[in-house]
Order: sequence, then structure tokens, then C-alpha cells
Amino acid sequence: GSADPRRLAVTPTGSELLVADPTSASLHVVDLATFAGTTVGLASYLPDLNGQVRAIAVHPAGVYAYLAIGDDDPAAILVLDVTARTLTGSALLPAGTPSEVPIALSFAPDGAACYVLTSQETGAPSRTVITLNATAPASPTVAAATALATTGLPMDEVWLVSPAGGQLLLNARDDGFLLVDLATMAIMPQSTVVPAGAPLDFGFSPD
Repeated sequence: GSADPRRLAVTPTGSELLVADPTSASLHVVDLATFAGTTVGLASYLPDLNGQVRAIAVHPAGVYAYLAIGDDDPAAILVLDVTARTLTGSALLPAGTPSEVPIALSFAPDGAACYVLTSQETGAPSRTVITLNATAPASPTVAAATALATTGLPMDEVWLVSPAGGQLLLNARDDGFLLVDLATMAIMPQSTVVPAGAPLDFGFSPD
């Protein structure tokens, strides 16, 4: 088991659970039919990386998962081969100003792109959307980095691409849910929905 599970993701078939464990710089892959687990060490893959897995997203095909990791520059996306239980690649993220760390990521429905949200750790609020080309999901590359105009949103944001594509839904906690237009990488006017309380997470139904 994990001593301090922080981030969870389930493969599209529902057969495997991915659990990040920051206390041991590792990721656990659990077979949900047998509950047998495999631990994948992360610390030695990119020795310059510090910190923990801040977000996990599984590619729609279910073969690869992307792990957003890093406490400071450099930060990176690590690629996990879910079937082989091994790390197979990485994409270093461009440095932000001030320094930003990845806090959320989500794939387009067709798997051709993965959208990474980065956030500043200190200083004035700063957010960037980094678009990864994932047409070859084992070897993602940075395609674009676009500043996202936001207010002082909390660090623990979550976002997901709509199953229909074209838009991202951003859970900004106390500031509500915001729609982001993927064509312009801008928050859409009049898109804010503020639910009661401060929800920590959310999900879409398949349709």
C-alpha cells in the first residue's frame, strides 16, 4: 500500500489504478481485478527533478500515462508505460516567470494533445497552458506555451477536457468552475459557475 497517496487515476478500461506516493518518490500501479500492485520508482529517471507527482492523466488508448512532476525548474512530464510498468520518456516543461510548476493535465478526447496547467509557487499570480503534442504518446513534445489570464487562484486546481473537445473545465475551488476555450486558450466570458462550498475534484460522464 501507499503510505501517503496524493494523486489517483484509473485507466479507460477500469482495470488499473495509478497512485502517486510522494513520500517515496514512486508510483503504484494496482491491478483492480486482483489488487496486486507494482511500484515504479521515479527518483532516478530524471535526477535533476525535485518534488512530487502533482497530477496524472491516462492517454485515451490506455497504454501510457503522463505524470506531472517537479517543485521548481526543471519540471517535466514523465511517460509511464502502464502495461510494462516502466517509465519510457519525458518532456521538460519551459520555465515560467516567475517559476511555475505543473499542477493539472488532461488529454484531448482523440489523444493527440495533452494540456498542462502550470502555476507560480510564489509572487504574483501566474498561470500557463502548455500544449504537448501527443500524437506519438510515448514521446510527447512541447508544442506551445500560452499565458492564462487568471486572478489569484489556488494552487490545487483541477481541469479536464470536455469529452466533446474544444473546451476545458477548470475547477478553481472558491472561484468556481471556469470554461477555457482551447482555440484561444482564454477563459470564456460568463463561464463562471460557483457551486456551494469549495469542491476538490470533479469528473465528466462519457457523453
